[in-house]
Amino acid sequence: MNDILLNSTNDLMIVDGDFAVGDSLNQQVGLLLLVNKGEVKQHPLTGVGINDLLLAESMTDIYNEVRMQLKDDGLKLRKIELVDGKIYIAAENG
Repeated sequence: MNDILLNSTNDLMIVDGDFAVGDSLNQQVGLLLLVNKGEVKQHPLTGVGINDLLLAESMTDIYNEVRMQLKDDGLKLRKIELVDGKIYIAAENG
């Protein structure tokens, strides 16, 4: 899906004096992972809070939370991997 894009510091990306628009799937997934529950006022249950979740007891906890949050945002989780403390996610519009 196309949407307004953010830069690497999560500020609006401006190109030639206008908002940059493009495929926002990776951005959407990334923001869902970073946001903690309660940080989005209109949707207090939205957010994985991945920094805290990486301390979870099992990969199952991480997988279930990511899958549920992506589903609630209209996405489908295809694959999730945790390698050397980094999380890799493949998702698609659902």
